[in-house]
Amino acid sequence: MADCAQAIQSIGTYEFVIRGNVTTEAEFNSKVEWVVGKDSNDTAIMGAKPDAVTWTKVKADMDKQDAFVNQKAINEAAQAYLASTDWYSIREAEGGKAMPSDVKTKRAAERAKVVSYANFSG
Repeated sequence: MADCAQAIQSIGTYEFVIRGNVTTEAEFNSKVEWVVGKDSNDTAIMGAKPDAVTWTKVKADMDKQDAFVNQKAINEAAQAYLASTDWYSIREAEGGKAMPSDVKTKRAAERAKVVSYANFSG
C-alpha cells in the first residue's frame, strides 16, 4: 500500500502531519496538515500547503510505489542470488579458481534485473 508521507517527501523537504490514511484528493486536503513554523514554546504552527506539493504529484508517486512492489520482489530475489554466489567472485579475486562461466552469466543477468526506486519507471 502506498505511503502518502513517502510521496510528499519525494517532492521535497516539508514538515507535515498526516491524520489517518490518505488515498484520495479529498483525504489529502483534509488529513494532511502543514507545519509552517514554531511559536515561542516550540509548538508547531500549522498553515497552508506549499504550492509545490499537489495531489497530482503525490498521487503519481503513490501509484509508482504500488507498481514498485513487484519490482521490489524481483530485486530481492536477484540480490539473494548475487549474495549466495559472491564467494565465487572473492575466490577468483584472491587468485583462486575462476568463476564458472554459467555463474558469471547468471550473475550478470541478475544484476541487470535490479532497478532502484529512483530509476523505476513502472
